[in-house]
Amino acid sequence: MRGAVMIDIGSPRCGRRAVWDEPFEFFGGRRRGEAEGLHQWGGWRVREKYPSLFAWRAPPTWSRVLWSGDDQRRDPGGYRLRHQGVVRCPACHRVARHRLRWPADAYFQWSIRGQTLWAWNAGDARVLLHYVESTLRAPERYPGHAKSLRELPAVFLTARNRGLVARRIRATLAEITPRE
Repeated sequence: MRGAVMIDIGSPRCGRRAVWDEPFEFFGGRRRGEAEGLHQWGGWRVREKYPSLFAWRAPPTWSRVLWSGDDQRRDPGGYRLRHQGVVRCPACHRVARHRLRWPADAYFQWSIRGQTLWAWNAGDARVLLHYVESTLRAPERYPGHAKSLRELPAVFLTARNRGLVARRIRATLAEITPRE
């Protein structure tokens, strides 16, 4: 599954910046994957990324779809992304199963005038900072982020709040060290 987003969360143990990761990787294609150490699930081939923590078991429904953990519909069957995964913390060395609770788990989150602004990771926080500080706010200038930037609540973009938003994002980004 190409394009999977890296998600930064606060470590459940120490509170420092940790990574939440999907336990499986999904590849489309018609070739049988068993010979390559992959599991076949309908049109998907599935690789276990953390076999000691999560063994692949096909969902019990007929549906062979991947759906987002933040999807508000009733469970459509298939496999739910951004739900159960693995947290890896370089500070406290925790590697464990973790159910994602978004946006409460977000490492990059800020409370602005009673509303929560969050970003999936440091890269997204930088894009958000650039967009908020920009005098020409054209979401289409940010490939892969345009939809979420268009849906950004106005409270974060008003002249009254822009400086506060930018200061909070900058302060959080200044606290982190680059990942190796």
